[in-house]
Amino acid sequence: MMLKTPLFITLGLLALATPAAAERSCAEHDKLAAVLAEKYAEHPVAMAISGKASEQNVLEIFVSQKGTWTALKTNKEGMACILGAGEGWKALPPKIEGTGL
Repeated sequence: MMLKTPLFITLGLLALATPAAAERSCAEHDKLAAVLAEKYAEHPVAMAISGKASEQNVLEIFVSQKGTWTALKTNKEGMACILGAGEGWKALPPKIEGTGL
């Protein structure tokens, strides 16, 4: 019985997930970005570099006008993975004077 519990929890979480979150996967960046644009109308609104110089990745946030969002991490080879997705994205006003942040 205890072995079944994690499976039920996982299935329950997938049932509650947004469509983009339910399709967590990795693929070439351009292919994954195209799916987000075509299927979910999500487009990049922010990006940053993360990691050490030898292992740097690009973090991108894709957002739709409906407020759905997906976070992608792309490595130097161009392989991107979905880190998370959800609903209710809201851009915040800049807080750091003169930087746009």
